[in-house]
Amino acid sequence: MRYSRLEHIVTSGNIIEKGKRKIYKVLLEYPFGKLMYLFPIKENRIVIDNFGGKGYGDSTKYIAEGLIRKNCQYDIIWLVDNLASYSFPPQIKPVKIDSLQALYMRATAKVWIDNVRHLHPVRKKKQQIYLQAWHAPFGPKKAEADAEAELGEKYVKEAKYDGQIADGIISNSKLLDNQFRRAFWLSKNVEILKFGLPRNDFLAQRIGDVEEYKHFREKFKFDNESLYVLYAPTFRDDYSLDGYRLEFEKIADAFSKRFNKKVKIVVRLHPNAALQSGFINYTDNIINGTIYQDMQELSLACDIIISDYSSCVFDFAILKKPVFICALDLKTYEKTRGLLPEIFCFPFPMAESNEQLIKNILRFDPKTYFDKVDKYFEKYPIYDHGDATEKTVEWIQKKIGENR
Repeated sequence: MRYSRLEHIVTSGNIIEKGKRKIYKVLLEYPFGKLMYLFPIKENRIVIDNFGGKGYGDSTKYIAEGLIRKNCQYDIIWLVDNLASYSFPPQIKPVKIDSLQALYMRATAKVWIDNVRHLHPVRKKKQQIYLQAWHAPFGPKKAEADAEAELGEKYVKEAKYDGQIADGIISNSKLLDNQFRRAFWLSKNVEILKFGLPRNDFLAQRIGDVEEYKHFREKFKFDNESLYVLYAPTFRDDYSLDGYRLEFEKIADAFSKRFNKKVKIVVRLHPNAALQSGFINYTDNIINGTIYQDMQELSLACDIIISDYSSCVFDFAILKKPVFICALDLKTYEKTRGLLPEIFCFPFPMAESNEQLIKNILRFDPKTYFDKVDKYFEKYPIYDHGDATEKTVEWIQKKIGENR
C-alpha cells in the first residue's frame, strides 16, 4: 500500500505541473509566441534551457561557463522553472521559463542552446542559431525514432520539429553519431559535432586527481573513511517504482565485505523522476543525492556507481571507477520502452535482481573488470578528451560570425 499511495501522490503532482503548463500555453505561449517573432535579434544574446527549466547543470552549464570565460560580453539567459531554487554565476540572468519574458528572450536571442527536445514556442528565424547539446551519451534505451510507438504523438511531433531546426548536435562517440543519424529526425544540414560532451570535460580533466576528489568530498560533506556508492537510475515513463526497489542495506553490506570499508549509498534520481525521491527511506548511510544539481561533481566524489538503463554509466566509466548495472524491471522496461541490443554487450557486471547484484559485488575482481572495460572502449572509442567545451564555444562563435 505504501508504494501505491506514493505513486498516486507523485502522479498527482505531475498532473498539477502539466495543468499549469497547459494554462500557460493557452493564455500566453500560443497568442504571444507568434507576436514575439516580430522583435529584432540581439546579436550578443544566448538563451539556454536545461531539462525544460530544471536547474543549473549538464553540458549546458559547462557551455555557459565556457562562454563566460571568453569574456565576450554575452547576454546569457537561463530559463528556469523556479527562480528561488537555483543559484547562478553573476554573468547569467535566470528567467522564469513559463513567462512572457522567456518568450521575448527566445525571440530575440542569437543563439538557442538546449539539451532536450521541444516544439519551441517561438519560431526560429533564419539568422538564429540552435545548438542541441543532447543530454546523454550513447545508452541502452531506445530513443526517438527507435521508440516512436512508445513516445506518444505529441513528443514525436516536437522531436521532429527540433531535429529540423537544429544547426548542430553534440556527440561523444561513433555509436552516438550513428544513433543521431538513424533515429533523431535530423535535417541533412545539421552538423554532428564530434567534440565529446562538455559536461565530461570536468571528468576527463580530473581522472586520478586526488586533490579534486578530496575537494568535492568536502563539498558534499562526505567523510574520508567511507566508500560512497552512487545509485543513479533512469526515469520510467509510467512513474513506476518497481525498478528502484534496491535492498540498500544488504547491498551496502556486500560492498563493505568486498572492500573492507564502511559504505554509504547516495541515491540520485533522474531529473524527470525527482518528485519520486520521497519513497526512499533515507538514513545516515542512505543519502538523498537528488538534491545535488551537478551529476558530474557527484560522480567525482563517489567511488562506485550502480545504474540500470541510464547512459550515465559511460560518463562514470571515464573516471576509471567500477560500474554495476542492476535492472530489476528489465523485462517490463524492454517491453514498454524498448532497449537496444548493445546493453547485453556492455562491459559492466549486470544483474536483474538484488541477489545477483550482491553476487556480482562479492566476486568483483578489479583486473578482470578493467581489462574488459578497456577492450570495450578500444572497440567503441569516445571523443571525451577534456576539450569539448572549448570546441563547442569556438563553434558557437564561428556560427555567430557567419550569421550576422
